[in-house]
Amino acid sequence: MRIDPETEREDHRFVLRFWREPSASESGAWRGSVYEVSSALGIASGKLRDLWDFIALRLGNAAETQLPRETRDDE
Repeated sequence: MRIDPETEREDHRFVLRFWREPSASESGAWRGSVYEVSSALGIASGKLRDLWDFIALRLGNAAETQLPRETRDDE
C-alpha cells in the first residue's frame, strides 16, 4: 500500500493472472494467482474465492467485503 501524493488516498496494486492447467482432456482446470505489488505477497489457487479473500485481507476489510453472488465458487 502507498499513499498517492496527489489525492492522499491509499493506493493498492494487485496483479491477477489466470491460466488453464495442461490436461489430457480438452479443457484443463482454470487456476489463478494474485500478487500485491507493494508487499510482494501473493497466492495461487484454483478457486476464485481464495483470490478474492486474499485481496480483501490485504485491503484490511475482509469481514465487510463479499464476493458478488454471480462470481462465487460452488463450494
